[in-house]
Amino acid sequence: FSVDYHLTKSARIQEFSQEVLTELIKLKMNDVKLHLVINGYSYDQKIYLDYFIDELLNIINSLPLDIITMNNTVLLKELRNRGLNPDIVIKNSVNNKLKTLDDVITYHTFFNLTSIMLDRSLNRNEDELVKILEYCKEHNLETTILLNEGCIPNCPYKQACDESVSNSYDPVVNKFSFLTCGNDFAATPSVTLKSPFVIPGTINKYKELGVTYFKI
Repeated sequence: FSVDYHLTKSARIQEFSQEVLTELIKLKMNDVKLHLVINGYSYDQKIYLDYFIDELLNIINSLPLDIITMNNTVLLKELRNRGLNPDIVIKNSVNNKLKTLDDVITYHTFFNLTSIMLDRSLNRNEDELVKILEYCKEHNLETTILLNEGCIPNCPYKQACDESVSNSYDPVVNKFSFLTCGNDFAATPSVTLKSPFVIPGTINKYKELGVTYFKI
């Protein structure tokens, strides 16, 4: 779930009400982990002002969270420096595009992450995935891969697409899809077979390699 906070845009929810919070607390009481997503592609520069960081920190610390997925590393660093609940597991976003072992090492050492979200491309790059998983096992890091990823490999629209989604709740997004990958999939169906989508029958393969979690 995400929070309705005016400077951390998200296409996942438009309103975070008391009713939603009550339902989340009920889930928590039934041993369901609560996972907050702060994953917009673009942010208003005001978010970096002390007032807004402190306000966001108060919101986060008031929630019974287990995990936060966050793609903005500057915001992550500032929230930690100001007293983010240390019991919350922080995961990077798939949109941080950790494609190589060097990427993983950088995020691990810079931000002291204990749970790593891997890039979509690694679903089809076993050699690099194995190197990353060996490093993560050595350093006791959990890993996650995204299963339902239908993007074009190395998609040239990705940056514009992520920005469009994070800034709009409007059906215009459907038109944007037609202008980009949606039209390409229709024009060249074989592209679909190149996407890093993981089918159920291959899950065990990734488990055997050492992947900890699978994101749907």
